[in-house]
Amino acid sequence: MKRKSRKINFKVHRDYIKRESQHFKDHKKGIPEWIKNSDDSYTRKEDKEDKDLENAKILLNLDKKQVVCLDFGGTEFKKIEKHLFYWGDPKAATQGEELNKKMVSGGHGNGGKYYALAEFEKCKIINYYKGRLSVFVIEEDQDYVEIEDEEASPWEAIKEAGLNEWYYFEKENKELFDKLRKGELNFFCWRGINPKDKKVLSNKRKLQLLISSISNHPQSRSALRSRSVDALYEGKLLWPNILPEQADIDEVFGIKEFALPNEIEGYKFNKKLNSVLRVALSKKPLRGEKSSLNILEIDAYKKNIAYYFLPDLMLDKGLSRSLVANIDCPELKEEYNCVSNVRENLIENEVTFLFLNWCRSKIREVLEELADKEKKKEEKTQLNELRGFLDKITEEISELLEEDNLIKPKFSTKGNSKAVVDVPTEKDGFGDDGKIKNRGKGKRKGGKEKKEDNIENKKGKSRLRILLSNHDEDPLNSGQTYNMVERQQILEQRIQDVEYGIWWLNTQKRYIRKLNIEKSPELTRIFILFVTKEIILSHRTRRKFKEQERYDPDGLEEMNFDLIDNIFSKVVDRLGIEISPNQNMSETIRNAINDKDRFTISEISQETGADSLTIHAFINNPGNHVHENYKTEKAKVKGHGRGKTGIINVYVRK
Repeated sequence: MKRKSRKINFKVHRDYIKRESQHFKDHKKGIPEWIKNSDDSYTRKEDKEDKDLENAKILLNLDKKQVVCLDFGGTEFKKIEKHLFYWGDPKAATQGEELNKKMVSGGHGNGGKYYALAEFEKCKIINYYKGRLSVFVIEEDQDYVEIEDEEASPWEAIKEAGLNEWYYFEKENKELFDKLRKGELNFFCWRGINPKDKKVLSNKRKLQLLISSISNHPQSRSALRSRSVDALYEGKLLWPNILPEQADIDEVFGIKEFALPNEIEGYKFNKKLNSVLRVALSKKPLRGEKSSLNILEIDAYKKNIAYYFLPDLMLDKGLSRSLVANIDCPELKEEYNCVSNVRENLIENEVTFLFLNWCRSKIREVLEELADKEKKKEEKTQLNELRGFLDKITEEISELLEEDNLIKPKFSTKGNSKAVVDVPTEKDGFGDDGKIKNRGKGKRKGGKEKKEDNIENKKGKSRLRILLSNHDEDPLNSGQTYNMVERQQILEQRIQDVEYGIWWLNTQKRYIRKLNIEKSPELTRIFILFVTKEIILSHRTRRKFKEQERYDPDGLEEMNFDLIDNIFSKVVDRLGIEISPNQNMSETIRNAINDKDRFTISEISQETGADSLTIHAFINNPGNHVHENYKTEKAKVKGHGRGKTGIINVYVRK
């Protein structure tokens, strides 16, 4: 039996190619492939002729009848025939040549042709190079040459491509058309005829949405950064100089950089360039059309080879929605053959697994840092809300505090000149030291007497101050705060604080850190009301122990209940606080605000029944994005603030 080897020519059935082409049927995927091919055409010319063709022109003309992508490169007929129509040729983008300095985007020899095959009834590829015209055709069941490298005048080539019908050349780029007509420019174009999906090409508005999607697509971004791409509708300029959209980066957070190791479990990197993973934070979550920016973009010499949506990669739908990441790692393409045909995710293999695990670990570090910052920011916001509420309470019960001698006169130790000033005393007072003729029925402490003191020392009263530890500035130590730890008691008054009516609320207690005015406004306010009550009770108890020798539990109980009644009745009524819980109030406020182009706190309060403090807390919470969508204007309003004219905030949609 004789044995011999006879080589069998490799064959692929047309049906297989048609099935594979369906991955590129969408215009959003296909047009970036054509733009990428034009970019590669200029890249080859830059490498061969040592030219800089930055901002070289690429033109898109789109309508219901056709989609055209035109560049001014062009090449020899034989190179197109040999490489463009060799399906799956990895050297198609370089046309079989080795580039010295540049890197092309293409790598599989399929994307542009797949789009042509899947989306159009017929696609013509028109090449005019050095006075010779070629036309190739892709149809469902065959590829063929219609015009084979024939001599043709520039005008014949222009008419073949239909460029003479573009109004764009009559108005915006007459000089460019003159060069074409004189034969000073070559050109190459894809002309998809009778698209199957006409809906997105039917009017200007839908086309603008399509172009916006294309500008955000990772496959077109590198080309859009280096070339000048104009989009036309029915031959008229629609969108000049399409630019890739960029995320609005948070410069305060900065860009976190991580150097890729030279070796990961035997796979070597950084041979030709140092690969660095860069992770940045967007100021706003990347949603909607901008979600295409929310990716780990993987490049090879600044040309995209793959991308991963970060929320999916990190299994995190929260903070990762605001991240943007990029790494340039040519080994994944050149050595390890990890680039897939559709250029979305990398081909799954061992090196891809190790590479992505390393990327995940570094991005996770950024997420942890970001989570820590967000937590501190949220805690600060909540403490600011507590601070404001404490101020309002002490303001509203100032009379009660004065009766308890918790509001103290302030005197400085500076100044030499003397003067006679009015200072508070313990004697009864009836409105401005008894000068008011028609007195009320009650009495209050607060009479005045004359006293000689330093002239610079005349100050107003310092009211009771409940300060937040680890947050508020210490009035007795400028530029510092009073730091407490969790094991300390909930309220503390240092010896030096007594004279100034200062109390510190320990924010390191776990239950204090969990207080949230917006989410649980009623519970938070009840707690703060009791804190205020306890301070006054503590003061009264100390005073009674000094004045009486015998401890009277009944008297203490009566005093405690009386304080609850006094404080709650004064504060709840004056601030309009709702004690009854409403778990859906945040959603109610959100719906009320979303319906308006402008609003005031008072209007939302009347509509929803929420008190002003709850609405303020909702607006100032960064997670509700009110300040992102509304700007604040000042307006003068009559009858504001107990019958007075005042200035209020009006929120106007941006």
